[in-house]
Amino acid sequence: MPNQNEMEVKIKEIIVEKAVLDIKPEDLKLDTSLNDGDLSLDSVQALEVLVGLEEEFDFQFNDDEITPEIFSSVSSLIKYVDKQIKQSSVKKV
Repeated sequence: MPNQNEMEVKIKEIIVEKAVLDIKPEDLKLDTSLNDGDLSLDSVQALEVLVGLEEEFDFQFNDDEITPEIFSSVSSLIKYVDKQIKQSSVKKV
């Protein structure tokens, strides 16, 4: 399981790569808005980011839990992914 800093760096890389953004991952701040304002990811970009996160961190998003709040900021997405990784590692034990 990656540490918090490694996970933050990787999630930022996935956001930039999968959403095809013309910025550097390190330019994303924890409070950067993903679903409106700063980046305004559309539904296709959000789906690409979700798939990239599932592949990278080996977990499945629960469709019932995917809400705009998860994409409200980079920080909220990191918290959600961290929670999912911890839950999936418990299930695998």
